[in-house]
Amino acid sequence: MLYAQAELPAHLTFRTEYLRQFRDDRPGLSEDAYIWYAKLRWNFRPDAYFNYRYNVGDVDDDGKDDGVSAKTIRQSVHTFTLGYQPLPPVRIKLEYSSNRFDRRRENFNFWGISVGYIF
Repeated sequence: MLYAQAELPAHLTFRTEYLRQFRDDRPGLSEDAYIWYAKLRWNFRPDAYFNYRYNVGDVDDDGKDDGVSAKTIRQSVHTFTLGYQPLPPVRIKLEYSSNRFDRRRENFNFWGISVGYIF
């Protein structure tokens, strides 16, 4: 696993991580799997941020949907997050992600809102 983070001017943070998994040979699945992501976070106010994250990696598909044996497929995701902290223990996130697969799975988009309380 490799990891790097840099605090940049203008309240920007860049982060990236790469993970490679060496695994036993299993029919239909890739011998090695990897996941990589990079993100840029902008804290445009002390209580709010905008985050963009791109990740790509291998996903093991069990093949149950189409009756075909398991395979390793590639997934890529673009995620946009707007976060806000109205009170010190309260966190609110609005998130959109676009999920794309190289084959066998249907692409999809995700919208979500999360409200959390840190205690």
